[in-house]
Amino acid sequence: MRTGFATMKGRLVRSLLFPKPENFQFYRDSMKFIAVMIGFATLAFLLTLHSMIKAEASTLDIIFKSLDIITIAVPPALATCMSIGAEIATERLENQQIITKSQNKINVAGRIDVMCFDK
Repeated sequence: MRTGFATMKGRLVRSLLFPKPENFQFYRDSMKFIAVMIGFATLAFLLTLHSMIKAEASTLDIIFKSLDIITIAVPPALATCMSIGAEIATERLENQQIITKSQNKINVAGRIDVMCFDK
């Protein structure tokens, strides 16, 4: 007689309690996008810095213009917006009595065409 995680039900419970970490293509692509935007922001920062120093602008103006370029290129609220979107999706699913154990899997579930149940 087997008990604990060695049984089929135990393995199911273990998979629910301790899901395997997954690395979704969407999040990898998001990080690549942010990296490219940071690259553009760095280039724009350096060009702005160079032109402002040539124009003999005040130090305060140089700092504000350079930080403004970085803020425009890489939106600081991007991560917050993505989290809010996932939370809204979870709430909408719960309103339809669908419980999700992982918000990351909502994106994957949107690509499913057919689902078969055993029982």
